[in-house]
Amino acid sequence: MESEIREIASLLVSAVARGDARAASEVYADDGKLVSPSAELIDGRREIQAYWQPGIALGLTRLELQSLHVDTAQESAVELGRYTVSLRAGQGELVTEQGSYLTVYRRQRDGVCRRAVDVFDTNVLGRALAHRATMPGGEPIGVDQRGRAATKEVGG
Repeated sequence: MESEIREIASLLVSAVARGDARAASEVYADDGKLVSPSAELIDGRREIQAYWQPGIALGLTRLELQSLHVDTAQESAVELGRYTVSLRAGQGELVTEQGSYLTVYRRQRDGVCRRAVDVFDTNVLGRALAHRATMPGGEPIGVDQRGRAATKEVGG
């Protein structure tokens, strides 16, 4: 099943690169779900296509998926990874967002494995904290690689 997961990811990445929201939605199950910090729960392949379309229209040019861990069962799998999306903004500058994802794959009745649930979690909060957050008195709060607030140890 892991080779199928790699192929599905490749199909999604290439569909986004071509600007093809319909092809991007076809890697999802008919009743697939997508959870994104920028939208309400997206339910079904038609809504997933409608989710990808505005991003592509706004200049979404690249999607990268870095799989970090996959657990498989007979007819399903769970994948954890990191993503990067890039788009060309108004003046042509490249805007990049990074985050983590969790994807549940499920083999469909026709035998094809598809994305059943996608959850994307952006790292924007972590970056914002790293640049702006301070302790009372002005001491900066650091953020570790997982986006958690980290302060200097007191004492010892």
